[in-house]
Amino acid sequence: SRAATPKNHPQHTRHPRRAHTPSAAMPVDDSRMPGFYKLTVAERRERVAAAAGLDESDVAALAAEGELATAVADRMVENCIGTYSLPVGVATNFKIDGAQYVVPFAVEEASVVAAASNAAKRCLARGGFVSEMDAPVMIGQVEIRGCPHPHEAAAAIVAARKELSTKADAAMASMVARGGGCRGIEARVVAASDGPR
Repeated sequence: SRAATPKNHPQHTRHPRRAHTPSAAMPVDDSRMPGFYKLTVAERRERVAAAAGLDESDVAALAAEGELATAVADRMVENCIGTYSLPVGVATNFKIDGAQYVVPFAVEEASVVAAASNAAKRCLARGGFVSEMDAPVMIGQVEIRGCPHPHEAAAAIVAARKELSTKADAAMASMVARGGGCRGIEARVVAASDGPR
């Protein structure tokens, strides 16, 4: 749940707003901008400023860099026109798997960090949080149709699974080097309206 903010709170103070601001949707006559992605970040800013009627302060705000360099941001998202900074707070009272932590939050909304800290404090009284995770195993499936002897074929695959696993690992040596690779091969016959497959 979200706590209501008192009307005399600074967040409820009404300020005149310009018709266009880079922190909100910007009305334009035509949102079609062919070749926009081919422009540099500075050229995109100028194009948007001209289309949306942004003033120099808006453009300057978009051009300002924080910890994230514009050149890096341009490689992270499409049609980048700048970067945007958020407050970073830390939630306290976290105990995870027996270790104490403060948890950083990059948010713009009030009460989020406080709520997380409060919830963690309640959990701390019972020992904190315990994490668990499944093994990072992916399953790939191959369906074979039209096999005249499906049960025999399935048995043959199971009998040869060691050899097949070795060949699979050889085909993805880089994955094996990072700790991955084939973990097992299974075969089953699936009943279908047109016969087993």
